[in-house]
Amino acid sequence: MRFKTAFAQTPDGNPAANARVRKIREDFSGAEPVFVVFFAATDYDPDILAAEMHDAFPGAVTMGCTTAGEACGSLVLKASVVAMWMLSRKMVEQWLVWLAVDVVTCGLYIYKDIPLTAGLYGLYSVLAVMGYLRWKKLVIRNS
Repeated sequence: MRFKTAFAQTPDGNPAANARVRKIREDFSGAEPVFVVFFAATDYDPDILAAEMHDAFPGAVTMGCTTAGEACGSLVLKASVVAMWMLSRKMVEQWLVWLAVDVVTCGLYIYKDIPLTAGLYGLYSVLAVMGYLRWKKLVIRNS
């Protein structure tokens, strides 16, 4: 099994979607994949982009998605990395960072009208509060 990656990025959105697809196809330099997974910014019309990717790779099954980074922005990613670092140091305050990440992400998914994922992050928010309270209690008990 071989894997190949290609990447195309510009800030101009939909009008240049076909140019991005052409560039990705060129990056495959003659390879004929059987399965293509692509991620795209929410600026692109998913139906148009899916059709263009299908046309560019006619012998392949194509599957496309948007990224959570697009839905949530880099702030959530950066805060998550900070929270993971804090967790590795067993810092109680990491739960507060997770709570902030989860609340912001929940709000963004509500805004994007993705209620099930918003509900999941709502649950994560509750777990972050419970984790913070439990860890804080353990710290006080062990002091």
